Amino acid sequence: MDMEPDMFGQPSIKAIISALKELESASSGAATRSPRAEINKVIALLEKSGCHSVAEFAEELRTAAPARGARGQTASPTDEDLVEDYLRRLAAANATPDEFGSILEKMLKDKKVRAKQELKEIANRYIGASGSYAKKADAKDAIKRKFHDRWVSNQYKLKAG
Repeated sequence: MDMEPDMFGQPSIKAIISALKELESASSGAATRSPRAEINKVIALLEKSGCHSVAEFAEELRTAAPARGARGQTASPTDEDLVEDYLRRLAAANATPDEFGSILEKMLKDKKVRAKQELKEIANRYIGASGSYAKKADAKDAIKRKFHDRWVSNQYKLKAG
């Protein structure tokens, strides 16, 4: 395995790819599928980058890195289409508590609705306030309270009208 160094003494990306391919090939009988798959992912990432040196690749990673949250979690953008879809569905279900509860439960089971992102956004927009929810259950309770308040208000309006 020839690890040709760049001018700073580090191996080139080309040499790293070559070494990883050799490791992946050598581990075909010894390693389970998972480690081999991870090696292949790294190889693909390095090949896709088009970088020639480790320093160049590291700089590319630094500039492409997303913002980090307060606890070091990667902050990903909110899926606005998903948020809008659930808001429309919740608003349309304001007629009956059963229908509303069914949509709320589907939303909470949806793996695309992450507690810190979409669910918080859905809860805040549905409620009309800005809040923070430590757990999905907190956001669910806030949405349910707002639905209940709206539903009761609508029932009074219906009786009065």
